[in-house]
Amino acid sequence: MNADFIRLSEFVPEYARYYDVSPQEAAYDLYEMIEALFQEYAARRGQLLPEHVFWVGGSRSSQLSVRGYELDFGGLRDYFKAWAGSTATESPLVDCFCRADDDYAIVPSRIVYSSRAFLVEWIVDAGIVVV
Repeated sequence: MNADFIRLSEFVPEYARYYDVSPQEAAYDLYEMIEALFQEYAARRGQLLPEHVFWVGGSRSSQLSVRGYELDFGGLRDYFKAWAGSTATESPLVDCFCRADDDYAIVPSRIVYSSRAFLVEWIVDAGIVVV
């Protein structure tokens, strides 16, 4: 896998290790960041969650799924909110839209990927200061 890519399931554990906080605290901070991104991009600019920042791949490959999954801010907010309110050690599932089924689907967070570089660029462009 490309060193720039990170699975969504790794966000909370890596953040918790880096900042030496509990997984629940890490998830809450990440929830707050996604909420700030939502306010800037969706509410203020009317933009959707870019597919090159978060996308659904596969269990063995980060290559974009052919089923046409669409992640949105609500699914990411719910994901981090579920982590923040849970004592479970496994990451929750992610709700997203599947164009192939023309319906919402629940997918494992291990098959949702992000580009670290694009995510940082996106956060900086939003004017969010990451401490």
